[in-house]
Amino acid sequence: MKKIIAGTVIVVVFAGAAYFVGRNSAKDSAQTPEAAPVIPRVGDAPVTPAAPFVSINIKKGSFDPATITIKKGTEVVWVNTDAVAHTVTSDDGGITLNSQSIPAAHSFAHLFTEAKTVSYHCAIDRAMKGTIIIEN
Repeated sequence: MKKIIAGTVIVVVFAGAAYFVGRNSAKDSAQTPEAAPVIPRVGDAPVTPAAPFVSINIKKGSFDPATITIKKGTEVVWVNTDAVAHTVTSDDGGITLNSQSIPAAHSFAHLFTEAKTVSYHCAIDRAMKGTIIIEN
């Protein structure tokens, strides 16, 4: 019987201690104000708008559209929606454009900064050809 009473007393003491410790820590956290999040202020910093862009789809073994005319400063994004990999390689030996392999469901982008005409092809499927005319 003494063991049961002693065990009950120990359980009650530990339960009471746990209650008071939990209550005090909750009280302390309620009294400690959280620091407000720091939000950086942009102020009068200049904002550079994103370059305009044009998308060319790579699908069914072709560039769509095959020929586009854009303004200087336009970014062109080729999106491979075909089931196989392709490239975007300029006819000047890949100096202007050289995407390497673009896997299915991936893309390649290039920003055109000077006025000229760029002819390109897919190095994997040479029948795929396209032209970009860049104007001032």
